[in-house]
Amino acid sequence: MFSDMVIGCGRKITNPRGFAIALWALAAVFLLSLGLSTSPSPVRAESNLFTVRDVPVDATAASAVEAREEAIAEGHREAFAMLLSRLVPLAEVGDASGLPLSEIFALSVDFSVRNERTSGVRYLADMTVRFREEKVQSFLRRSGLRFAVARSQPILVLPILSDGRGTRLWLDNPWYDFWLGFASDANLLPLLVPLGDLEDMTKVTIDGALALDSSILSPLAERYGSVDVIVSFLEFKGDLETGSANLKVTSEQFSSQGNARLVETFDQQPGEDLDALLARAAGSLNGQLLEAWKLGNLIEFGEAQEITVSAYTPDLTSWLQIKDRLENTVLVDAIKVRGISRVGSRIDIFFSGSEFQLADALAGKDLRLAQNADLQWELSMFDKPFPLPSNSGFTEPGLATSGASAPNPAAPSAGEGANTSGGYTSGEGPTTDPLEEHLAPSGASSAPQSIQAE
Repeated sequence: MFSDMVIGCGRKITNPRGFAIALWALAAVFLLSLGLSTSPSPVRAESNLFTVRDVPVDATAASAVEAREEAIAEGHREAFAMLLSRLVPLAEVGDASGLPLSEIFALSVDFSVRNERTSGVRYLADMTVRFREEKVQSFLRRSGLRFAVARSQPILVLPILSDGRGTRLWLDNPWYDFWLGFASDANLLPLLVPLGDLEDMTKVTIDGALALDSSILSPLAERYGSVDVIVSFLEFKGDLETGSANLKVTSEQFSSQGNARLVETFDQQPGEDLDALLARAAGSLNGQLLEAWKLGNLIEFGEAQEITVSAYTPDLTSWLQIKDRLENTVLVDAIKVRGISRVGSRIDIFFSGSEFQLADALAGKDLRLAQNADLQWELSMFDKPFPLPSNSGFTEPGLATSGASAPNPAAPSAGEGANTSGGYTSGEGPTTDPLEEHLAPSGASSAPQSIQAE
């Protein structure tokens, strides 16, 4: 049975236990009731999360050169404000978006422009600004701002329109057409829209979609690699010409965690055309979804947590790459090497946030952190995974492993003083394994290695 809750003028949430999109901003009691999982599976973060595209700039000055300089500066400010809105809860952004321009430049990698138009005193363009992920996260941490970097699996939006001419999905549907251009993967919560090709048209019917028919929506979600489907049903009434248009948008979530519903209404504002009205409706849904996701995945910087991982480092190069990536992950405060073997390392990682957030942050560094069948944490590079079948042979320092281990290209051959046990050795005694010597030289301190944030 559904329960109804009115959260404001023109908005009703049905089944807040399942969806609870807008309630995130109203009461913390609903934080764990969101239908979208707040414990994301690690997704390899795309660099476009820290790239802000198509920022419109328009400046007028005494000359075209001065106008361009002013526009570029304003574009960086606006891009940084947009980036903050992706990562930080809107209620907590505060004065951070007013950072001095010189500091914003220091956080950026570069920028590009397109669609440039100039006159003697005016400059217009669309800017794209790329920001440095590590520096932005370090800035947010130093500023005491809570933020989220965990990316959800994609959410598939299925837009359906009903007006005086009937109900449409794939053809002659402005609501679908608008979402095609609106959906983006540049946020923590990537939104996708079906292609609407022959396969989609054949298998997905309006009645089946509105009924949240699992035999239709489950294969659709699987086809597009999404975890949830949101069927967004827009009912259009009134007349755009007279300014009396009204939209009622019912967004229903189809999820393995249960179905739920959000209802919103939008009245046409003075001078608002159809595109602007649709943009307001889509922006509201997108904004509430994103805000809910951020609030459910905030990184809490406080007392450091500790996790012990078995890292697949079959050679010196692998170890150096993993060590460098760990040191440049903002959630990682320190690391401590507990032991090594020919095929890997045993590492204690001291970090902030949850294990899921750490896994997602490491995924952004092309590192895979996951639990094996024995619920032990394993760390490897995406392009150099653990050998299959999974049998790392990891043991505690000083304990031999059973069975033979994979050869280490960097290790000396037998007869040259090589450690042939295949198990970890502690960092307290002499060793002849070059990888071991690099990780834990004789007499090395066992204290964690501090990693200072920039």
